[in-house]
Amino acid sequence: PPLVYPCDNKLGINVKTDDYGVETTFELWTRSNTEDYTDGTLVASGGPYTSDHEYNLSYCLNPGKYTFVLLDWACDGLSGTSVDGSYTLDVNGVEVYEGPQTWADEGQYYELVKLEFTNGIGDELKSGSSEARLNKEYGVFSMAFVTFS
Repeated sequence: PPLVYPCDNKLGINVKTDDYGVETTFELWTRSNTEDYTDGTLVASGGPYTSDHEYNLSYCLNPGKYTFVLLDWACDGLSGTSVDGSYTLDVNGVEVYEGPQTWADEGQYYELVKLEFTNGIGDELKSGSSEARLNKEYGVFSMAFVTFS
């Protein structure tokens, strides 16, 4: 759902499109107990987008597990001819992920980022007192957990 204040679990999605923005979309799903992210419930989606443009979206999420999916229908990630794109995810204003990171394999057209909001995480992340530690395997941000594959 769109951002409504106050919000303890604010997810920011910031997309900078390449020169083929029409190829770029995203989906945000609740996670089920299976490996298939589409077994969850679609919470939000966006795109296709305008080329060489920045989009900043915010969603207020309930505690729970989510999967963010960035899709690129040309299978080249956000690599354009003259302009490359990128995206970031933030939790309550703290950047927790920067991508794309997994477009190396030709033919791969999506990148998954798994998020978990265990409860109200707002105060600690808003104060800037927690250190964001992220590695390729698992990232912990106060009480929000981020993994990607």
